[in-house]
Amino acid sequence: MNDFCEELKLRIAAIQAQGLYRELRRVDSPQLPHIQIGGKRLLNFSSNDYLGLANDPRLKEAAAKGVERYGAGSGASRLKPRWFFPRATRRPWAPSAPS
Repeated sequence: MNDFCEELKLRIAAIQAQGLYRELRRVDSPQLPHIQIGGKRLLNFSSNDYLGLANDPRLKEAAAKGVERYGAGSGASRLKPRWFFPRATRRPWAPSAPS
């Protein structure tokens, strides 16, 4: 192992020893005011669902229809020289989709 890797290991170990090491934790429930993580019910302070729409049945149905029609995933960076038709049609300020 080289010096750089050894230094990283030491720094990470020091951060872990201080209880400051952050890890992603799996949320085992829908995004609601309370969530389940590791079998514990916790108050969710980290959600962006401030309008309470994450589990709205109308939005879930619309999303499912969109995936059925257009597939899932972004396809590529938006900086590519092309428009994805649903994006262009949903924003009134967006230029028309190229033909």
